[in-house]
Amino acid sequence: MNRRAYVIDEALSLQGAQKTYSLLNALKLTPERSDLLNRAIDAARNETRPFSRKTALQELAPALPADRINEVLPLVSGAGSDEDQAEVLRELAFRIPEKQQEELVKTRKRLRTVYSLLSAALLALLIAGYFWLESNSEKEKAKKAEQLAMIQKDSAVLAKEVADKALKKVNEQIAIISKKDFDNLKKRTEPITDAGGCPNEILEQMDSIATTHPDSLIMKYDIQSIREKCPQ
Repeated sequence: MNRRAYVIDEALSLQGAQKTYSLLNALKLTPERSDLLNRAIDAARNETRPFSRKTALQELAPALPADRINEVLPLVSGAGSDEDQAEVLRELAFRIPEKQQEELVKTRKRLRTVYSLLSAALLALLIAGYFWLESNSEKEKAKKAEQLAMIQKDSAVLAKEVADKALKKVNEQIAIISKKDFDNLKKRTEPITDAGGCPNEILEQMDSIATTHPDSLIMKYDIQSIREKCPQ
């Protein structure tokens, strides 16, 4: 162990509890110390209070390599309310490489398919339960069939809720990534319009993003403002 690493370890031990921000500050001084990042992740994992977990993950996000994002995603569930978890996910999303972004899009499509299948399954179960009840005149058989239908219905509803929640989170991440791409394209138009030109190709890309984005109206307004700067 070199002298710098020794001094840093001594400083960390004097601080007592191993806090994420202390370990990350030490990592900045000795980037070759990969063990410090591991200890910082463990420190975030050991935070049991939601606010402390959220703060630790937000501090950790900028220092995380893209290939280690999946390690901390399970920790987000302990970061507080849905809004607090969404904040952490937004910061982690900026560390996800383009290839993973494409996987998110594919995941969203698969979730939509699951959502449709679950809805169809729920409808089929209800119809099957109805005809089963209609075809049985004996009270006991009807009661058992009704109980079975309710169990199946509850299972389908629960699965649908899980799929809805997962789809919502994926949509939020996609929206964050798309907004970032839109803002980057918007910045690229400024030198072109300042020079008296019209960035038609960039505007087409921006329009494509705006078509499916939740902030579509605001984006369309930005696009129109840029078009008004183009020479007539």
